[in-house]
Amino acid sequence: MATPRTPFANLYVIDRTVDATTTTVGEFIDELSGANNSNMTIIDDKLKEISDSIGDGTITIKSNGDYVQSFSVNQHNDVVIDLDIPIVPPSVDPVLGNNTWSVISSVSAWIAEHGFTPGEVFNMLGWALGDPKPLTVGSITYALRFIDTCHDDLADGSGKAGMTFDLASGWGETAATPDLTRFNTSSTNLTGWDRSMMRLGAAGDGGTPIAGEAVIPNVRTAISNSNDGATGHRGSDLMQVVKTVNKPTATSGSDGSIVLSQDDLFLMSEREVFGNNNSSFPGEGEIYAWYQVNNTNIARQKPLPVGGINMVWWLRSPHMGNSTSIRQVTAFGMTGGMITNSPSLTSFALCI
Repeated sequence: MATPRTPFANLYVIDRTVDATTTTVGEFIDELSGANNSNMTIIDDKLKEISDSIGDGTITIKSNGDYVQSFSVNQHNDVVIDLDIPIVPPSVDPVLGNNTWSVISSVSAWIAEHGFTPGEVFNMLGWALGDPKPLTVGSITYALRFIDTCHDDLADGSGKAGMTFDLASGWGETAATPDLTRFNTSSTNLTGWDRSMMRLGAAGDGGTPIAGEAVIPNVRTAISNSNDGATGHRGSDLMQVVKTVNKPTATSGSDGSIVLSQDDLFLMSEREVFGNNNSSFPGEGEIYAWYQVNNTNIARQKPLPVGGINMVWWLRSPHMGNSTSIRQVTAFGMTGGMITNSPSLTSFALCI
């Protein structure tokens, strides 16, 4: 076994682990750390080959073919070690909807930590874009649809939310009277999303909702209070793991200045659904992966929660160039706009 010709001054370990058991990684780092101020001869028999490149001061170590570490020696005779450990994904049910919200939350944190793409998540876990997670509230079972990974910025500034879901239908608390909701009580978009009745309910500047309107505060309360379904899969379980994220939206139809709202439940922007700013201001996020892959009118249609009739549903983007409308998705899945005090379906998204 070849060894470096002089002792190393200091040892720095850069852990680029994708994922592995803590014990294995920890033991390995301990072994390397024990070589500090040595000539590295005490590395144990996990390391099957050490090749010393005198010219560039780089040593490559291979271990049973399981992983490769690169050693870089700097001008101070310090050695820096990059670890590249094989992926060991968490053990989950490959059917996303069978997992509890707690399990999904743990996996989402793992996804965010490593920045996995939707394709990588599918390859490792079997969870695909568009996979549904059932949510029962009252007499209605909704489907929350997996639409992207590592897309939305956490409001606390700590990074990205691992997973984003949207409601595959509109919201309605009862089968008999699906909720059609106004964005504001008067025909104005000067509240934007941030100060709208839709986002804040009676606390907003857009007026006061009538009983039963599916403004976001009412939807949040309904989900939070729901104990329908199996333990771990209930609405109350969901709201315990929902993350608050920053959502960028134009101030109004006449002011394209972007306001960041901190939201747990939110409406999507025109760009997040269509990938363009047809009649909205730029800066309101980017298209979610599921909508990018399924960029068709049919994919963008959303039905009543019971009955299956496609309806117009609200986005959060003010209509650029006027003061009365908010962007929407039509019943045919096309981009459109509606005066803010006209009732339409509420269909929200959330992050885990």
